[in-house]
Amino acid sequence: MTMKKPIIVVAVLLSIGIAFSILDIASAREHSLGQFIGLGLEGLILYGLFKRHRLVWQWGRILALFSIIFLSVAIVFLAFLTGGTSMQALPGLFVSLFATLIIFIAFGTTSAKEHFNLICPNCSSNKVK
Repeated sequence: MTMKKPIIVVAVLLSIGIAFSILDIASAREHSLGQFIGLGLEGLILYGLFKRHRLVWQWGRILALFSIIFLSVAIVFLAFLTGGTSMQALPGLFVSLFATLIIFIAFGTTSAKEHFNLICPNCSSNKVK
């Protein structure tokens, strides 16, 4: 069975995120536990994406939603509350927000639900109950 387009999009975006996480860890003088946790989560989601684990669909949606909320708050904070002193971080936050929004939408498509076998065999419904 071939991978559907939304799954390919998610895989590419996660791969780019993993590459940036590795570059961030490699270039940092000090490392934090959060860097390694983020890299580990991205790697687990990418692995589960190829293995078609249903929890990846659920965690991908939940983590994407929380990331969208967090990034939106960070953008508002940096743009309005810091008085413009941290404006150089805004483009990166907008790119991350856009990529995360694409992942969230891609996981919500019918073909993504088919990829993870979330279609009811009796009634062919793809509604999550």
